[in-house]
Amino acid sequence: MKRLSRSLVTLFINLFLIVAVLLTVSTIVRFFGVIEAHPIGSWIANLGVLFTPELGLPVMITPFGGVFDTDMVATILFIILCEWILSVGRNRL
Repeated sequence: MKRLSRSLVTLFINLFLIVAVLLTVSTIVRFFGVIEAHPIGSWIANLGVLFTPELGLPVMITPFGGVFDTDMVATILFIILCEWILSVGRNRL
């Protein structure tokens, strides 16, 4: 049972990490508006928006024609915090 619970916690840690990387890439794409103008960049940016809750934080316009989405950055920080908490718990199992 202990091994199964460790495996499940590791699975959730990996899922959190994948989502955090996806949101980080989406933040970079959205920061540079030229990259978002490309069809693949637009797809990545839209995929990142799907995982980002509306927190009401201000969106800043960048000098590169894009936006700095603070909601997305706050979501990334929250996901990384959850991943860290799960890893601490996994090490105590």
